[in-house]
Amino acid sequence: MKKVLTVVLSLAVLFSFAACENQVPTLYGAKVLSVTPVSSLDYITGETVNPADIQFRIVYDSKAEATLSGAEIGMAPASDNSNGYAVVNAGEDQPNKFVVTYGIDDKGQAQKWPVNIIGNYVDSLIVDPTNAVDAVLMNDSHEVPTTGLSYTAVFAGGTKAIDSTLAESKLGGSTFTYPSTASADDEVKVSWTQGTSGVKSVKISPDWTVTLTDEDPSKVVSEVILVQNSGKKVFAVTGTGATNNTLGDVDFSVFLKYEDGHIGDSPLDKGESAGNYSIDFPRYALTYELASSNVRSFPAKVTIHGTTDADDKVYDTTLNVAVTDDYATKYSVSYNGSAVNPGDEIPVTLYTFTATEWASKKSDYTPTQNQLRQDEFTVSPRYVKIGYEGTTMAVSFTYTVNPDATTSTSSTVNVNQQSADSGDSSSN
Repeated sequence: MKKVLTVVLSLAVLFSFAACENQVPTLYGAKVLSVTPVSSLDYITGETVNPADIQFRIVYDSKAEATLSGAEIGMAPASDNSNGYAVVNAGEDQPNKFVVTYGIDDKGQAQKWPVNIIGNYVDSLIVDPTNAVDAVLMNDSHEVPTTGLSYTAVFAGGTKAIDSTLAESKLGGSTFTYPSTASADDEVKVSWTQGTSGVKSVKISPDWTVTLTDEDPSKVVSEVILVQNSGKKVFAVTGTGATNNTLGDVDFSVFLKYEDGHIGDSPLDKGESAGNYSIDFPRYALTYELASSNVRSFPAKVTIHGTTDADDKVYDTTLNVAVTDDYATKYSVSYNGSAVNPGDEIPVTLYTFTATEWASKKSDYTPTQNQLRQDEFTVSPRYVKIGYEGTTMAVSFTYTVNPDATTSTSSTVNVNQQSADSGDSSSN
């Protein structure tokens, strides 16, 4: 009797503790002790805080730790933050206030952890012109477009890359200009001209040089680009019947790239008329077989035709060719006859798959080369239905390398007979 009473009391105490623990939300029973940011909280005024970008170290009373993002633990603007996620205030005396709501205290109240984002004023900008324009149409204001510039903000706490929209708001009325004394075709250095608002200092690194032109760079062709079209595949194969395996079989389009860096929206037409193109591969014949070597880049000369031969312009360029591994478009299936029990998975290894037609049309592959890998096929259905009463069951296959491939052979699997007392008739 005493033993029974002891067990009952023990269970009562156990459930009592469980009820108390359930009042404290926890990760696997551990109470949240602290939430501390571990990623940089360096922001500059004008930025928008994304809680997903801020990582926090979570410490539990079980001594376990976790690292979670602000988005995962409910980071949001504090009740007295009227600016939302925008960083407006600068300096430690005026932080941008946020709060993380995560965990519950001993009284069952949600735990709130303050997070202060310290905003910084931008002291100066570092401008990288690596991807900026290198040709400028001369203009009365001598300004150079800011397209393609990359920006780094410099502030009291350090530096950080910022996007062009934010950077240009910091530039204010500043401009980038070329010397007013320069002439067309001059290559000149770009400098920063401070405006009436914005940052007080800008460093251009590396030096930014542009070529001046009295022709609109958005209309002056700088190069010709050849782009292989994906609709037609080519193969690096040779042999009887092989097709789509030469340089001449490659389908490509010709685009113009302009001095200002943009590429024309539409490909050019091939022909002798003005605005059309003709092409020559000086070092390779169009009959060059792609299987002859590993050459996949073919130098080309493209002529853009003008209204007269004197207006024709020739551009050196390159056609880069991607070849496709040959794959079966038709195949046959043979079965080794092994039986499968009802309820069991049907192994694809019971079958042999042989290619009977290839995408390249090559017809002299060896028997070994025609044998396809079993792991490139899936069988349907995957399982024999429990309670299946037949001795054979029809199956089909999908060739994962080319799901459009077809087979001319029907396939089955032999099924072992199920005894009357072996189970129900449910299916897998």
